[in-house]
Amino acid sequence: MKGTGTKQQIRQGTLAREPRPCGGHPLILLLLTALLICGPIPCTTTTCAVAPPAATSAEATDAFRQHRKQMVAGQLRDRDIINEEVLRAMAAVPRHLFVPARLRDQAYIDFPLPIGHGQTISQPYVVALMCQHLQIDPAHRLLEIGTGSGYHAAVASQVAAEVYTVERIKPLLDEAFERILSLGIRNVHFRYGDGMDGWPG
Repeated sequence: MKGTGTKQQIRQGTLAREPRPCGGHPLILLLLTALLICGPIPCTTTTCAVAPPAATSAEATDAFRQHRKQMVAGQLRDRDIINEEVLRAMAAVPRHLFVPARLRDQAYIDFPLPIGHGQTISQPYVVALMCQHLQIDPAHRLLEIGTGSGYHAAVASQVAAEVYTVERIKPLLDEAFERILSLGIRNVHFRYGDGMDGWPG
């Protein structure tokens, strides 16, 4: 996974810096909280309704990996997600690690799931659709307003150069930070605060 930097540097935002030129590409402002979706976008494929079996250890890892492949094939590629980098990123990030343990058997169903504090993790299709519409390239740096579980930031980090994410609910930010760091991702930078303030210099 991409990026460098120590745990302390990333948490404190000391790796954040003023936007630098990105080969002519603009800084993309990613406003997740501005995307108001009235319920999940329906999926017509049969794989959307299949939850991975409850399992442990290596069996669980293999089962989740298989269901992630099915998610990419049935919920994304068979619909209108055609960006290969986005598909690769969705296949690489283990969504089950971004949902509460009691809901992990539902992690690869194409449906939003609660993550506490009145918030949800978006359905996989919506995350992929947002990334595709952003037309991210490897030189881009993204600002995300609303870290949530950290899943979208983790997916975007596989495509973009850097992701800067702001969250106003401290427990969610801390949990997302630990999840993303545990996956070896070092190009996501976190800040606790009101997203209306953006990312202060």
